[in-house]
Amino acid sequence: MYVLSDFYNNKNHVCHIRKLLSSGNQSWLKQYNATAGKDDIPVSLAVTNTSNPDIFITGYGTGDITTVKYDTLGNLVWFTNYDCSNKGVDIATKMVMDSNCKIYITGSNCNGTYEDVKTIKYCACAPAKPGAISGSSAVLCAGSSYFFSIPTVAGATSYTWTLPNGWSIAGSSTGNTFNIVAGLSGVITVTANNAICSSIPQSLPITVHPLPFVNLGPDVIVSGGVTINVPGTGLKYLWSPGGSNISSLMVITTGTYSVTVTNISTGCSASDTIFVKVTSTATVETNNQYEILVSPNPTEGLINILCRGGATSIVEVITIEGRVVLEDKTFVKDSEPRTLNISNLASGIYYVRISGIDFTKTLYIVKQ
Repeated sequence: MYVLSDFYNNKNHVCHIRKLLSSGNQSWLKQYNATAGKDDIPVSLAVTNTSNPDIFITGYGTGDITTVKYDTLGNLVWFTNYDCSNKGVDIATKMVMDSNCKIYITGSNCNGTYEDVKTIKYCACAPAKPGAISGSSAVLCAGSSYFFSIPTVAGATSYTWTLPNGWSIAGSSTGNTFNIVAGLSGVITVTANNAICSSIPQSLPITVHPLPFVNLGPDVIVSGGVTINVPGTGLKYLWSPGGSNISSLMVITTGTYSVTVTNISTGCSASDTIFVKVTSTATVETNNQYEILVSPNPTEGLINILCRGGATSIVEVITIEGRVVLEDKTFVKDSEPRTLNISNLASGIYYVRISGIDFTKTLYIVKQ
C-alpha cells in the first residue's frame, strides 16, 4: 500500500509518499520538495500494475504542476514540471492511469485573464530521462564532425536524436552514441524509447560558428607570376608550400598552392587550393639572407616585387642610362608583395633597385 500526504514543516507544505507493508509497518518514506522554502502540495497518486510497481504522484507549487516518478524501492526516477505560461498559476486536481500505462492529469491554469481547464498526458512506463549529453565542446565549427553520447538508459530499446537545422548524421541515430556533422546553432535533444513510449527528452544547447570564407578562385594560367590574396580581419594564414603566414602569396612557378585560414577568436578553419601555371619566368636574386623576386619578366606594365628575409623601403626603376624614372618609398614588410605600374614607360630594358634597412639589390627587367 502507498500513502500520499501533505506535510507542513512549520515553513511550507511538502509531499510525503510512504510504502506500508501488509502488517501496517512502514517500508519507506520519501519527501519531495522541488524548491526549499516553497510549497509542494500533493494531489493524487497512481501505481503501475506490475510485480515491481512504479509510483507516480502529482501536485502543484511555485505556480507549476509537478509530476514525480519513484521506483518500487522509493528511488526517485524522474520529475517534470508543467508550466502553461508565466502569467498565472497551474493547479493539478486529479491523476488517473489507463491500462496502456498512460497517466492523465487534469487541472486548471490562470492565463492572466481567464481560468482554463488543462489535461496533461504522460507515459507512466517510459524509460528514465537520459543523463547529460556529453562529448564534444558545446562551441563547434560548421561542417566539422563531432561525437556525442549519453549513458545507457535502463529499459530503453532505442534512442531518438533531434538535431538543429543543417546537421547530418554519420551512421545510425538510434543508439546512445553517434557522430554528427555540425550545421546551424540550436539544441540537440534525445529521448530513450521502449515498445510503449518515450522518455522525457534530454537537451544540450549548441553554438556553431561559421567557417572563414576562403576562395582562391579557379585554376589559372599567368605570365610571369601572380599574387593571390585572401583578405579579412581577425584571421591567421598558413600557405603551402612554403609556410607563409600572411594574407597574400606571390606565385612565380607552376604548381598547386593551398591556404588554411583560421578565425583567431573561434578557432574555426577553412581551406582552398588553386593550380597556377606560369608561362614566363621571373627574375630572382638570392643570397644567404635574402631572396628577391621580380615578375613577370618580361612585362607589359605591372611588376610584382617580393623580398623574403627583410623589409623593403625604397624601390626605384632606372633606365640603362642611369636616370630614375619611377620611385616608390612605401615601407613593405618582409615577404609581403609590392606592385608597380610601368605601363607608361617606353619599351626597353630597365634596372630595378630595391633597398631595405641594410641591403640594396639591383635587378633588370624588360618592358615590352
